Amino acid sequence: GGKIICNYKTANSAAACVNNVGTFVMNGGELDAAMVAVWADSATTIKDGNVTAPYGVWVNKGIANIEGGTFVAAPTAVYTYTASAKAYISGGTFSVSGDDNRYLLNKLDSARDSVIVVSGGTYYGFDPANNTAEGASTNMLAENACSSMAEDGVFAVQECNHVATIGDTHYDTLSEAIAAVQSGETITLLADCSGNGIKVAGGKNFTVDF
Repeated sequence: GGKIICNYKTANSAAACVNNVGTFVMNGGELDAAMVAVWADSATTIKDGNVTAPYGVWVNKGIANIEGGTFVAAPTAVYTYTASAKAYISGGTFSVSGDDNRYLLNKLDSARDSVIVVSGGTYYGFDPANNTAEGASTNMLAENACSSMAEDGVFAVQECNHVATIGDTHYDTLSEAIAAVQSGETITLLADCSGNGIKVAGGKNFTVDF
């Protein structure tokens, strides 16, 4: 694919590299913008390619589906600007060109009812399960998605493989849940599990919900 360079430094639809009011699909190539790479007023899908801009995908009124690609922002790769904006991220690699990663995925303060749902991707210095810019412990993950630190400061999001829960805490094995459970609590099994048996410490009185 080729490369499009846009030098407009104004944050509006007319100055964006791509001003989408119809249907836009990016499946490779490069967008390099001085301010906004993609302005989404309608259905926008990014499957692959490189997006380098202060604002990678500015979702105004449309729906953006990001399935892949490499995004380098300063400060925001995906930005929802109105309450009707929706962004669904299932893949891609996201980072900032500077040191402030807090706004890598971000909602305008007046658009807190907008939607950003993350089910996949790799995020440098930013945990979608704890988006502090939107408030401590703000979780942008899809229902069955989990975030883990793959290496120092790099978070990978993928489908959860949890076996059990105690309240809102998930466990990868039943033995981990048994070790953590307190008297009066309930362990809920989420999947079949097998092994060499479970040892239960004395003095615990709990329930296992199959």
